[in-house]
Amino acid sequence: MQYKKKSHGKNAISILTFIVLISLMVASVVFILNKHKTTDTISDQVSIGQSDVKSIQATLLTEDIPINQSSNLVDTTIALNSATVNDSYYQYLKPKDLNAKYVMVYNKTTNQIVYQKDIDALCYPASTTKLLTCAVALEYVSPDTIFTVGDELSLVPADSSLAYLSKGEKISLNDLLYGLMLPSGNDAGYVIAVNVARRVSGNDKLSNKDAVSYFAELMNKTAKNIGMENSNFVVPDGFHDDKHYVTTKDMMKLLLYADSFPLLKKVASTYKYQVKIKSGQDYTWLNSNRLIDKSSEFYYEGVSTGKTGFHDDAGHCMAFVCNKNGMDIYVVIMNSQTAIYRNRDALNLLNMIYNPKEIKIGEQWDLKPDETTSKKGD
Repeated sequence: MQYKKKSHGKNAISILTFIVLISLMVASVVFILNKHKTTDTISDQVSIGQSDVKSIQATLLTEDIPINQSSNLVDTTIALNSATVNDSYYQYLKPKDLNAKYVMVYNKTTNQIVYQKDIDALCYPASTTKLLTCAVALEYVSPDTIFTVGDELSLVPADSSLAYLSKGEKISLNDLLYGLMLPSGNDAGYVIAVNVARRVSGNDKLSNKDAVSYFAELMNKTAKNIGMENSNFVVPDGFHDDKHYVTTKDMMKLLLYADSFPLLKKVASTYKYQVKIKSGQDYTWLNSNRLIDKSSEFYYEGVSTGKTGFHDDAGHCMAFVCNKNGMDIYVVIMNSQTAIYRNRDALNLLNMIYNPKEIKIGEQWDLKPDETTSKKGD
């Protein structure tokens, strides 16, 4: 009997072809996965000594960095998107009665937007930005962490509001937050931004400039995460930059988020803070928010978490919370002409909710003209 010889060559070719196809499929899957990974890269040439120049690269893989370590995430997008509109308060206060260009009032207790004036228009936040700076710092760093003030102070713009920190001082993040929020210290903002960025990136060789850029990316990451859809941040202090902007509705989302941090709420609600920092220097800081100053004619009982802001391009701004008569009211006021007008608007908006009979319009106000500021921060 004659047998046919088996063709081992053809089988070998088939197996090889199958292996090649499988390899190509695996490679395609890996390529697609890598293509969709979000990576932001900051690189800089940093001088080491006199001549050794090395490239420092810090890579931020956004999906790998945990955020919100100090607070339960507030889904502000859902909160505001599900809110109903209650327009009954316009009978007490017309938009033309307010000096501010952009205004939003939200009653968290009833989940109602009770007042709005051009809330989707782009505007500049000035130092109300510091609500986000404070929140981001608390997301990543323990308040008892000690930072050393460095030459990042050179980044502070002229004519800034200051906490008057000096290079070489050692100060905890907790104390820095008071220096940031009460006197609105732009210097404290840069110390926080640079030190937090180096710690989070794991790269203590980041230049001051790149560390600020890195921190801004963290700010934008948080802003996006809490639903701030039409905002962009490039600096920690809010000093004017055309690329640093918000909407009033987005600022309301930030205010809701900031108020969820117990420490931030405590800091922003404090009028006077006295401290001896780690390196021994004494500081006394006063809050620029007149609504919590019991000696001010603008004092309003129940006002807590808040931040003021001022710059020529931003006007006078304010974001704050009032807890009174069983209602939690959140207020954002953007671009008033003066601090006096900003504070008048604040009182009228609060009285609109709590006591309409106390609303004052135009000449009904009799206030001393001492509420202006020449510092960019307020």
